[in-house]
Amino acid sequence: MSSFVPCILDITQNLLSITRLFADDTSLASTTSNIDDLQSIINHDLREISKWSKQWLVTFNPDKTVALYFGNCQPPLLEFNNTVLSTTFDHKHLGVTLSGDCKWHSHINNMCCSSSKSLGILRKLKFTVKRNTLNQIYISFLRPILEYYSVVWDNCSKYERTALKECNLKLQEL
Repeated sequence: MSSFVPCILDITQNLLSITRLFADDTSLASTTSNIDDLQSIINHDLREISKWSKQWLVTFNPDKTVALYFGNCQPPLLEFNNTVLSTTFDHKHLGVTLSGDCKWHSHINNMCCSSSKSLGILRKLKFTVKRNTLNQIYISFLRPILEYYSVVWDNCSKYERTALKECNLKLQEL
């Protein structure tokens, strides 16, 4: 455990929402059927985090703080350190792109784009390195991109499965 982690464990002490800490990243989550309650809960927690940061002389950049809202009404107005937070449709969190519509289009598109870049490098190498070396490079660098957190996005739609198959076909052409 890094020396940073014990220093921030008390950040969650007075928060109402579900809080996840990972290294220097903090995520708040809350669910309610009332948008006003959601706004109240998250804004309360943002004020508590702001108080905590002043007490421990830690600075957060509100411009790098975004809100991802899952719902079908107007997103809540959230403020952090006197800055209104921007709302985003999708957000990459710990390597997985989450979307407000609860679909995996953005994640699978990002995954295919990322693997395509690595595939281009492999295509250039296929005439200069042995086949088993290419296989090791594929296993080490490409397959993790394609399989990362697949247990989460495995329920993707037919459209997304088709995009994945096309991505895999490009890999098989190697």
